[in-house]
Amino acid sequence: MSKSVTRQIDRISTISPEFGYVASSFDLYLQSVGRADETRSSYMAAVHQLVVFVQNRYKRPTIDLVTRNDVRAFAVSLMAHKEPATVANRVRSLKQFFKWAVVDQLIEVDPMIGFATPRIPEKPIPIISEDDLKLLLDTCRKSSDIWDLRDYAILRIFISTGARRSEVANLLVDDVDLDEGLIHVIGKGSRPRTVAIDSETATALRLYNRARSIQPHALLEQFWLSKALVAFTAWGIERMLHRRCRQAGIEKFNLHRFRHTFAHMAMDKGMSDSNLMNIAGWKSRSMLDRYGASKAGERAISAHRKLMSSFRF
Repeated sequence: MSKSVTRQIDRISTISPEFGYVASSFDLYLQSVGRADETRSSYMAAVHQLVVFVQNRYKRPTIDLVTRNDVRAFAVSLMAHKEPATVANRVRSLKQFFKWAVVDQLIEVDPMIGFATPRIPEKPIPIISEDDLKLLLDTCRKSSDIWDLRDYAILRIFISTGARRSEVANLLVDDVDLDEGLIHVIGKGSRPRTVAIDSETATALRLYNRARSIQPHALLEQFWLSKALVAFTAWGIERMLHRRCRQAGIEKFNLHRFRHTFAHMAMDKGMSDSNLMNIAGWKSRSMLDRYGASKAGERAISAHRKLMSSFRF
């Protein structure tokens, strides 16, 4: 069980041991169907927040006490201070939670049957500028310190592959093929795929790997090491990015912004839709449209200008 999920279940148990047992059983189900740690953490965050909310209505909340109006009021409370995407995520997570609870006969009626997921207004994700990417890399470029080498290699992988946070964080030593310039990742749904890395990124990985080999915990199967003599986690990578943003003097952003930026750069350079979907690990064209939305207008204008410049009349 991941530390994040464990902490959330412990918090739920503090409020209601009965609800804590249900949450633990739900997480066991999520593990049995192969849900990733981040997905499980997201589901459990929704359950924990709901339990905290209904605690004001029931001294010792249990799953059978939660009504449709409770969930509706919870969603409304989230809308007051959370982004629409976060609210929609929490509602979708709770739908899965209560659907599971009915199947496992913990409750007779699903309070969220027919419950509408809040609409998410279109809001293109800002792309990281080339100047900011350079400033970010400059915080750890050309350093012989192992932790700078590690961070530089990690940042270059995100920039050049658009891989998900969990995919990069979960890399094993055997997943990194420096001879062929490839990395093997496990995406959503436990689907494996292989992506190429450029020569600069390969060099960064090679330098880090050389420094890694003499660390006290070099025998760990995880490729990324931490100063605490354990594997470097996804949350550790997120915190590292925020620290590097401060050092670079740029606005803080999350790791997922790299994925949107990569999609834009790939489309801008003419990568085919099928190749981009393969590299990014997308099965649906809707994901291609979603991630390509950020700079779709600018790319269309650029393509239009190229078209017009080819005319001779």
